[in-house]
Amino acid sequence: MASVGAAKVKTMAMVAAICVPLLLLSMCPPATADVEDDCRATCIPKCSAYASALCHSIVKRFPALNLTYTTCKVRLNVQCKQACITVCSPNTPTPAGAPASPPLPPCKPY
Repeated sequence: MASVGAAKVKTMAMVAAICVPLLLLSMCPPATADVEDDCRATCIPKCSAYASALCHSIVKRFPALNLTYTTCKVRLNVQCKQACITVCSPNTPTPAGAPASPPLPPCKPY
């Protein structure tokens, strides 16, 4: 009986390992002036919904884990947001004709 539960957990982990990267790659918005803020605006609500849905499905399958729902949701949400913003920010192209970044100020001699 324990091996059936372990097999279910392994199956869910494999599904999450496949779905999370696909989900994160589909979250990137079109490029704008402040890419990281745009990525946050896209990633935060999607990761919140994803974390709630995944933790709810885990608790539904394993009712004994009901007490860990909030912890699951918070931890998964944080990890999802960090990964999403990391993937989204560098992969969002700069639009053609966008102004270049201003040069760094010169170093001050001390």
